[in-house]
Parts: sequence; C-alpha cells; structure tokens
Amino acid sequence: MSEVTKFAGFKELDAALGQLSRATERNVIRRVMKSAVEPMRDTAQAMAPIDRGDLRAAIVIGTQGNKEVKRQLRDRRGAVTLLLGISTADPANLKTAALMEFGTVHVRAAPFMSPAFYRHIRDVQQSIARDLGKEVEKAAARAAKKRAR
Repeated sequence: MSEVTKFAGFKELDAALGQLSRATERNVIRRVMKSAVEPMRDTAQAMAPIDRGDLRAAIVIGTQGNKEVKRQLRDRRGAVTLLLGISTADPANLKTAALMEFGTVHVRAAPFMSPAFYRHIRDVQQSIARDLGKEVEKAAARAAKKRAR
C-alpha cells in the first residue's frame, strides 16, 4: 500500500527563505525539523528494551553522523540534514541496538526504531509543513528588525 502526501506553497516558502541569510535559513529549517522529530525519538526511547544498558539515552537527534553517514551525505552539500538514531559515542550501543531491532538466530527481535518511525512519519511531515512557514515568518521579522537598527 502506498501513500501520497501533497504539499503546497513551497514556491512562496522558497522565496521567503531566500530573504534570509544562508545560516539563518539552515537554522530555521533545522529547528523545525528537530521539533517535528522529537516525538519520534521519545517513542523510540520508550520502546527500547530497558535491560540493555544506556540504549534509551543513546537514541539521539543530531546533525553529525559517523564516517559512513558523512560519506553518504557528501553529495548533498547545501542540504539541511537531521539524523535520528543511535549515538556513536559508545559502539556497544550500536551493536545492542542492531541486535534488538532485528534479532538474531537465538534472540527474537524487539524493534523500537522502525515502529517509532512508522508511527510518527506522517505527523513529522505535517508538523514540518505546518510550522516551517511560521518559523520563516518569525525569522524574517527578526532579520528586518535587525536591519532597521
């Protein structure tokens, strides 16, 4: 079963973003995306197995990934990227997360990331579509006020 989500008003939004500095534009987009993804992170943390060390605390939202993620994103220069996943600070958490999410021959899978994703993806899309315009307007007003000084 496939779903189609349609968004409108992106020409106007792109024009409004063009009025902002590149750094402000990226910060606005990143702030809206992070706000939209937080419920997904919270659900993944709540669904993560309790008896597996610091796995819940290792589920983070970030802008930097490990070397492999950076390599994959290299061709997307200029794009604003936000990552939701397991922190690479402790490699043991990465291994534990994979074993729990997908299971092994001996251990039944206890997925927590993929159910959180599928439960919230539509809400994330709607939240970004709803909030991005408002945040761009606020940033544009702040920029105009700053220029007027």
